[in-house]
Amino acid sequence: MDTIFIPTINDDPQDFVTLFRIWNSVHGKNELQLDFSSCNFLRQNAVAFLGGMITSIQSNGGRVSLIINSLGPAIKANLEQNGFLYAMGESALPWDGNSIPYRMDNENDSGTTSHHLAEKWIGQGWINIESRLAYEIIGNVLEIYINAFTHSRSSIGVFSCGQNYPNLNVLKISVVDFGIGIPKSVRDYLVANGTSYQISDEQALKIAFQEGFSTKPGLGGMGLKLLKEFIQKNKGCLDIYSHSGHAIIDANGERYERMNSFFEGTIVNISLNCDQKFYYLRDENNQQSFF
Repeated sequence: MDTIFIPTINDDPQDFVTLFRIWNSVHGKNELQLDFSSCNFLRQNAVAFLGGMITSIQSNGGRVSLIINSLGPAIKANLEQNGFLYAMGESALPWDGNSIPYRMDNENDSGTTSHHLAEKWIGQGWINIESRLAYEIIGNVLEIYINAFTHSRSSIGVFSCGQNYPNLNVLKISVVDFGIGIPKSVRDYLVANGTSYQISDEQALKIAFQEGFSTKPGLGGMGLKLLKEFIQKNKGCLDIYSHSGHAIIDANGERYERMNSFFEGTIVNISLNCDQKFYYLRDENNQQSFF
């Protein structure tokens, strides 16, 4: 049995590289145990990613166990609170706290996901906004889940987890799939429509976020214009990692870069400011109203 030591993982670019290296080191192995003795904290991206990694290995007949006594008291409490340990077969039930619970969605059920985001995310009172704006925010984030199901072709579903960081006044949520990745989805679409030239992973991400672009007819597209606009007005940040591409969308604009790592699927990390002054609605004349 191979032992994988999980370090402290935050959500800076180097932390995503760490996650992808862990995945690439265990992909295809059949029996693993995860040791957390060197880990002081796992941010929401790591929780969602590790849950998907474990499920992927198990779906291929492998076995993964957690060395529970290697968990320090603080990280164990957090993984109990957000439901990760319960999902992994431990008996401790999750409870309400600063986490948006760890979740695995096996099918595209927008109603259930919307209810989850409303009850466990916006509805927690971390952002004090009126209901119409709350539903607009939920609708924007729901696009991430819809695109993960529509474009990833993943056989094991979508994984997510979030966290409220009161000291930072920031709310974060991560959505992960272990499918084919945005670059492959874009390339397949371009080839099917007569494009023969090769594009890089970062170029594929840029194309995916162009307004009106879609690899599936009749859908809203992968451009996610409303979500990008919302993130920028909120002074938040949207990070997307897929293959070796990294897209960063924030108040400074959009940037697309190449990473020195590779992950076949896609992980989306959303950071929102909890300060009300960054939230707005559109009135009947499509004008922005700030609060």
